[in-house]
Amino acid sequence: MSKFEFLMMIASVVVAVGLAEIVAGWGRLLRSDNPSIKFDWIHIGFSLIFLLGFINYWTGMWSYHPLELKYTGQIAFLVLPSLFIVLAAYAISPAVPESEPLDCRDYYLRKRKAIWFSWGTFVLSSQVADRVIAGLDTFSINGLLLFLPMALVAFALGMTSRSWVHASVLVVFSGLTLLNQFTDVSGLDDVFIRE
Repeated sequence: MSKFEFLMMIASVVVAVGLAEIVAGWGRLLRSDNPSIKFDWIHIGFSLIFLLGFINYWTGMWSYHPLELKYTGQIAFLVLPSLFIVLAAYAISPAVPESEPLDCRDYYLRKRKAIWFSWGTFVLSSQVADRVIAGLDTFSINGLLLFLPMALVAFALGMTSRSWVHASVLVVFSGLTLLNQFTDVSGLDDVFIRE
């Protein structure tokens, strides 16, 4: 087992916890005998986008494999962003009451700060992680132009309770997520290779 494989085990476990929480949240909703659960397309849509975001993030960690990980900070930042998406997964997955009503839209809007501040922090910390793990010479203005607006949108979603804003962002994120599913991942082998 290489050092990269060994270190990726902990990051993989953290990502798996988040994936399991989202799927378990769906399972709790589906298994419940509570007749007063009101499902919501915004809540379900964002939880699906988060699930795919976990998979994309985990896949993207492969680009670190050619790097020599020798500092504690590098190892910590291999795991740190994953912790924030796990918090977002826990926040978006409701506990299902046995008899009280559960409106998933209401739940989502009440928990929006926890959900979106965790996700926005994940987006920012994953960019910091690239700089810490791969080195400052990997800084790219293109990456900043992509991820800074994503983080700002996440923080804005955490601040607003307007359903139409969340619905609009869900439509845009759904399109971007769908496009991302057809991205060629073979380029991950070359991201951080230094000559």
